[in-house]
Amino acid sequence: AYGLSFAISKFLPSEMPISLAILAVILSLAVGIISGLVPSYRAAKLDPIEALSYD
Repeated sequence: AYGLSFAISKFLPSEMPISLAILAVILSLAVGIISGLVPSYRAAKLDPIEALSYD
C-alpha cells in the first residue's frame, strides 16, 4: 500500500488550495446550521398541547 501510494503521488500529484478547504468547511457549517434551525423554527410554532396529542 505504501509503495502504491508513493507511485501514485509521483505520477499524479494532487494539491488542494487552502481556499478550497476553507470553502468546504464553511459550506458544511452552513448546511449543518440550516438543517438544525429549520426544524426548530417549525417546532417552535407548534402548540405544545396539540403536538403532544399526536403521540
